[in-house]
Amino acid sequence: MRFFRKLKWLFGTYLLPRHIATVKTENGILSFNSKDRTLGRALNIEREFESQMMKRTVNLLTKNGDIKQVKDRVVMDVGGVCWHE
Repeated sequence: MRFFRKLKWLFGTYLLPRHIATVKTENGILSFNSKDRTLGRALNIEREFESQMMKRTVNLLTKNGDIKQVKDRVVMDVGGVCWHE
């Protein structure tokens, strides 16, 4: 299945003229630039991107009391950069 998703990404998304592509993923329905070879490729082939890290982050924020656990709540990952010294 993964092999066919790679082919579909290459021929059905990446090699076409630049456009906004949308796929259903573990993270929800996401749209991205068709020429994005990092995030777009991962979403097309793996059907997720950093979902485990997002779940751990939400669990940590909930545990620390920074956010409340509420059903059907939305958390947005806006692509911030993080580094450690």
